[in-house]
Amino acid sequence: MKVQELIDNLKEHKPDEEIIIAYWTREWFADVLDRDINDEQWEEIIQSGNHELECTDIGGYLIDLANEVLPLEEDIAQ
Repeated sequence: MKVQELIDNLKEHKPDEEIIIAYWTREWFADVLDRDINDEQWEEIIQSGNHELECTDIGGYLIDLANEVLPLEEDIAQ
């Protein structure tokens, strides 16, 4: 995702609204791996990472976490 896309998406929300967001930068990878990453390598990392995120059910995992926090409908009715 380009930074501008994220900025555009965030404009749909109030500035004081809390959200869950995660991102990794080239600098983060370079620091963790202790090496330089050129443009071609970074593009390959991005493509692989996007594919991995699409195959990982992070949304489902977060839904499971939310279900642990939220009361069940029948609990609310009582």
